[in-house]
Amino acid sequence: GPKKGNARPVVIAVAAVLILWVLVIAAVLLLLAPRIKGSARNYVIDRRLELGRRYLSEMEYEKAVAMYSGVVRIDERNTEAYVGLGDAYTGLLEWTPAVQNYDEAVITVTGVLPQDSATEDEIGVLISQVQASEEPYTEDGADDTQPVPEEEAAIYDGPFIMDVIVRRDSALEMGLQEMAASGADAAQMRGWLDELGHADYTPEDPEIDELIHDPEALQEEAAPAEEIIPEETEPDPGPPARDWIGIYSSFILDGGYWNSG
Repeated sequence: GPKKGNARPVVIAVAAVLILWVLVIAAVLLLLAPRIKGSARNYVIDRRLELGRRYLSEMEYEKAVAMYSGVVRIDERNTEAYVGLGDAYTGLLEWTPAVQNYDEAVITVTGVLPQDSATEDEIGVLISQVQASEEPYTEDGADDTQPVPEEEAAIYDGPFIMDVIVRRDSALEMGLQEMAASGADAAQMRGWLDELGHADYTPEDPEIDELIHDPEALQEEAAPAEEIIPEETEPDPGPPARDWIGIYSSFILDGGYWNSG
């Protein structure tokens, strides 16, 4: 029969080939890992965006919030997700987060929050400046050698941003009307606008606009509060001190000391 010693080189050769194959496969996986991770990441984002759109159309606003929130946790620059969150919170009549998310959507495209009075042309200039100065868009696990495709970047142009701003202003308007209906005063309304970064917003409702921008109320708020100075009062002297010398002298002169003997 064949000798056992002759089989050893064959076993060693097979083991070497297997090890080599394992190393090759590991190297390929390492090289492809970023692309695989990026593909998985993009799949999750696309799937959540798809579900978010569906839930919005079905008026399942809380589920839509969950889907879009999951997107921005992965990609904090995802414009569609912020717009979807703004729409979902609008559906829930939650005006503060609606405004905040519409603003975030605008900032992802313009780089800054435009003034409330900005025109479409001014917004277009902001977008052009951002696109001219921005580095290729990268995310962890994505292919960071490629910039955002031009056709994708072109979706978020001036008219798109103006549409988002219209939705945002509608949320501001509804929030102010709700505050007015609940009895909020002008100072509270101005405080809400200021907190959201929209102190210069002009309401469409003339009554609310007049209330918020009432000159007399604004002057009263701007006037410094009068300093109240407490009146000076004399310190309380407390109970009178006993005149021990006088008492002792009276005791002696009255004969109290001598009579006590």
